[in-house]
Amino acid sequence: MVIHSGRLAESIQMPTRLEQEPGPKQLPVTLLSGFLGSGKTTLLKHILKSTDHGLRIAVIVNDMSQLNIDAALIKNHKVSKPTEKVIQLQNGCICCTLRGDLLSELGRLAKQNDIEYVIIESTGISEPMQVAETFTTEFSTAMLQAEDQMADVDDASTKILREIAEMGGLHKIARLDTTVTVIDAFNLLSNFDTAEFLSDRYGRDEIIPEDERTISDLMVDQIEFADVLMINKIETVDSATRERITRLINLLNPNAKVLLSSYSQVDVREIVATNRFDFVRAASGSGWLRSLHEMTLQQTGNGERLAPKPETLEYGINNFVYSARRPFHPRRLFSLDFDQPETEEILKNKRNHPAFASILRSKGFFWLCTRPFQFGEWSQAGAMLTVGCGGPWFAELPDQAWPEDKDVRKSIENDFAGPWGDRRQELVFIGEGVDPDAISALLDGCLISEEEMQQWEGVMCDSKLDREEKMEILADVWEDGWEDWPELDLDDDQDDHTKHRASHALVVGLGHEVGSHKHHNHSH
Repeated sequence: MVIHSGRLAESIQMPTRLEQEPGPKQLPVTLLSGFLGSGKTTLLKHILKSTDHGLRIAVIVNDMSQLNIDAALIKNHKVSKPTEKVIQLQNGCICCTLRGDLLSELGRLAKQNDIEYVIIESTGISEPMQVAETFTTEFSTAMLQAEDQMADVDDASTKILREIAEMGGLHKIARLDTTVTVIDAFNLLSNFDTAEFLSDRYGRDEIIPEDERTISDLMVDQIEFADVLMINKIETVDSATRERITRLINLLNPNAKVLLSSYSQVDVREIVATNRFDFVRAASGSGWLRSLHEMTLQQTGNGERLAPKPETLEYGINNFVYSARRPFHPRRLFSLDFDQPETEEILKNKRNHPAFASILRSKGFFWLCTRPFQFGEWSQAGAMLTVGCGGPWFAELPDQAWPEDKDVRKSIENDFAGPWGDRRQELVFIGEGVDPDAISALLDGCLISEEEMQQWEGVMCDSKLDREEKMEILADVWEDGWEDWPELDLDDDQDDHTKHRASHALVVGLGHEVGSHKHHNHSH
């Protein structure tokens, strides 16, 4: 397994929900996602032919030729093909990347009284969350503030921005109703067992040079965000494989409605006008988060460990949460994950690894002893692992920087334990026959020892040292070969009393409770 340094993970405020306000009727939208060849276009044609929904539908597609529909099929519907334009703001924030023609087309359709519903067929390489963000209140606010920040934008794109801003944002006139991901049953498992990047499969003409996503990354993104998952081409796999796939899908996205289909033949009422979509639930409803929230002590061959609520280990698909209250040694973790050569060798090594071979997906948060003020984000799909900076631990933030919602604050406080607040390791592993003891043994071997922990605590508890000085000393003691993370933008003079009350347990003479790692819950 290798660390793939993808785009920087940034912490952004979670939108409260997609607005549904009184006033003009909001045009409902279904978003279809899925790899090329999964059956999206066949599903789209099936919807257009159906009389079950009773709606006059507008369809936004990326390739009209692939739809290949005749006049009879579109007699009662409308099909358009906008050319996607991406306007990148100077600040580089992905939340402010405006998909110009999509916005313009939806705005135009919303003004037409004869259109009752819209279906967007996204490209095979798109992430549904990026389209969903277009509908959020926060995205609309960003647009209102964006005009003076844009560089090298043509007049047409500027006009689009102004039109949408004058409407009050896209959410005023259109809303996401359903997000559907179509999955090819025959290729699902093999797409986990590949080291291919998107550019390897689809070519550099289709993928921008900065896009370093892998096939496995994209597939997981599409599965975890959807509220309807359609496992298509089930006739191409046997019943045992079908059950393995279904079980895996349910672990990756436990909130989604799962449909099984051949030739994309499903009840269209499960795809259109379902009113299932909720942005907050979609962004936080993936299986790895559910696993972290639903953990109990389970008896294993190595004693009690925290694990997700027990479920029948049907068809070998299971999950496991690794958790510890001691930081990783940067070199040891680096050696475990990174000391491997080319991607094909990485894939071969993963297939042969006694612990990692079974893992299809892992995600979570980690704590390095040399980076005590920020947590790392860990995301693995297939053979490739992506890590980055996730932001400051909540223990380092003052009360006023915490979310205001009482339930959210309570969830965060539940993550605090001992003198080091919410600092911890929490990684969820999903796969076929995942061995908790084997994975735990490998990761336990990457933790700093009790003696090293005492040395680390001595540095961290020295009130004469500021943050920068502590970081310098820790870097001198423990080799850190990881890529640089952004500097933490916090007041260096911040006293303990300005931090959150749950982090006030820093005392001299810490006992072995901190040195011994424990298992706990998580939220982010």
